[in-house]
Amino acid sequence: MSRTPFRVPRGGSGVTPYRLGFAVKVLGNGGMKTADTRRWQSGPHLSRSIQYLDAVLDYLEQIDVRVYRMSSSTVPYGTHPDLPEFDYRRQIEQCAARLGALGEKARRLSLRLSTHPGQYTVINSPDESLAAKSRLDLEQDALLLDALGQPEEAVVVVHVGGAYGDHDRALARWARAFERLSERAQRRVVVEHDERSFSLADVLRLHDRTGVRVVYDLHHDRCNPSEERGLPDALATWPAHVRPKAHLSSPRLALPRPRLEAHADFVAPWDLRALLASATRPLDVMLEAKAKDIALLWLRRQAAADVAAAEKRQDKSLTLARADTTAPMTAIAKYTTVQAPADKVYSYWRDFTNFPHFMPHVQEVAPVSGDDSLTHWKVDGPLGVDAEWDARITEDVPNEKIAWASVEGSRVDNAGVVRFDSRDGHTQIEVALEYEPPAGTAGELVARIFENPEAQVEDALERFKEIVKTW
Repeated sequence: MSRTPFRVPRGGSGVTPYRLGFAVKVLGNGGMKTADTRRWQSGPHLSRSIQYLDAVLDYLEQIDVRVYRMSSSTVPYGTHPDLPEFDYRRQIEQCAARLGALGEKARRLSLRLSTHPGQYTVINSPDESLAAKSRLDLEQDALLLDALGQPEEAVVVVHVGGAYGDHDRALARWARAFERLSERAQRRVVVEHDERSFSLADVLRLHDRTGVRVVYDLHHDRCNPSEERGLPDALATWPAHVRPKAHLSSPRLALPRPRLEAHADFVAPWDLRALLASATRPLDVMLEAKAKDIALLWLRRQAAADVAAAEKRQDKSLTLARADTTAPMTAIAKYTTVQAPADKVYSYWRDFTNFPHFMPHVQEVAPVSGDDSLTHWKVDGPLGVDAEWDARITEDVPNEKIAWASVEGSRVDNAGVVRFDSRDGHTQIEVALEYEPPAGTAGELVARIFENPEAQVEDALERFKEIVKTW
């Protein structure tokens, strides 16, 4: 079948490795609180935010997200000038042990944390009272990340602020304000360009003066472009040992009133590819989509196979070793946990003849004589018409991972990987599948076999859990 695959324009043979993250609100899992946002009269406190964040970290592990932006309200009223009883230093000191434990958990989960104070944090304001309050916001979040024991990659993102009728003087005021921050805050603060007042070229000037790292935003760069400056220039402001961050969103194009500068609910997969295509080193991508974690999970499902495969999850690539890695494939991934040790779960999956017991439509998976890595698959289709192909085991790590892919020339181009993660007598299972039906009548047949593949994988995992209960 003829294809014209998207080519990465910088000459590489693959997609730049990356990790996806989202900001603050959790819409999935029934919705989760991420900070204590009660009014001051109710006595909000950092301790309750920590309680919420501990549960959020569990959810991030469940959906395999390794980059997360915490709320700017994590320390409630921590810099409010009229409420000294909520002073951020006092709250952080009171919660030192709990913050240390939460930070250790984040490190154990390979989770990168950050903050992004909002529109009222304007360190270049000509109003010194507002500028001073804004510097305190940055000091607060830097101290919070330190109390969490986070490495250099955990940053506080801030915009330049307002132009106030004099663009160059506003930039100079920002630089002076940055230089007034403590050494702790300067280590954490990074600057982002915006969609109207300050372009990527402007914040690169701030880097040249102060050494501040630059966060690139694709959407802002499209709204407020800089001639001959782009993502590689922003990445170059980060030291070699620290993974850079970039922000990604798509414009709100819904009719009848599209708003090109506003963030859409979801991120278009071609925008992710455009960002990665210009990257010169691995990076972390913070999605700024209104649908938050739902948008991230949707983007994973919609991304082309090579883009989905390049996402690093717990430092592991979701690469499925199939023959034609340039082909656009349907890619899905599902997770579950069973109450059984990993060695027993692995042994069951490693015997491919067991697959018909729990996989919908799979009639038979039989070993091919003379080659213990090769199996013959037979899958039932509509009206009694079957599909068959051969598949080869491409990776086999006992108790950890099994991967397979259809051999070249198969009727159905597909691949799969199953990972096993042992946890205190339980085993977490990740199943990732990719497939592309051929064209013509055969394609229609296979399309019907793989109709609603996500539901089929979920069904397979539920059936497998029932099998485990009989052990």
